[in-house]
Amino acid sequence: MLEIDGETLVESSVTVEYLAERSGAPFYPASAAKRASARLMAEIQPFQNYFAFIKVRDDKDALAKKVAEFEEAVAAFETFLEIHQGDSEGPFLCGSDMCFGEATMAPFVARAIPNLKHFCDVDVKEICKRHPRVNKLITAILERPSVAATRPSDEDIVAGMMRMMKMSDSLKTTVRPAETSRRVASILAYITRSSCSRGLCQQAPSTQLLLCTGTSLRGGLYSSVGTPRPSKKS
Repeated sequence: MLEIDGETLVESSVTVEYLAERSGAPFYPASAAKRASARLMAEIQPFQNYFAFIKVRDDKDALAKKVAEFEEAVAAFETFLEIHQGDSEGPFLCGSDMCFGEATMAPFVARAIPNLKHFCDVDVKEICKRHPRVNKLITAILERPSVAATRPSDEDIVAGMMRMMKMSDSLKTTVRPAETSRRVASILAYITRSSCSRGLCQQAPSTQLLLCTGTSLRGGLYSSVGTPRPSKKS
């Protein structure tokens, strides 16, 4: 969650792109095509689903399948970089300049490496070394001063995952699955702070909150970025 200029934003990718647009080039590429590539990169990057490995860590066959899928995903990501970096030597999508696509990736890369090594004995860095563009990219992301200065230590990352696993286990027996979703939690937090104050969902139970999410978020997010809201007909 980000509070800025009297507005509240949720969802990391939304927040990162909002800040990138405010800062301008090179963090927010001038080319619409390059911005689309950055969004696609953040969407398909293979480092975000590390929790799926951890859930099957005690099942040798299931874990092996996940590792094989990850290796295929990294290979596909290498191909993506070959296409979208073009003649650039990198290391980033836009050459020597980091953009919002890599900023969205950074926390996932930083967490996947120690978590998969600790819980699953999967060496993400070794897998990536087989793919030069991917290896160059993740190395540059982790070595960027702003990332290095703000990322937690590997020990803290592993400890945080242990806490998350304990919380996940306890929630399975006490809370409906929809209510354990990170996305739903952030939406509810946003509605509580923004939309409910406008009378869109006054003290509604969670099921009603989910039903009014589209209306509530649309109103709040349009005001956050200073864009005219669509008419009721749209």
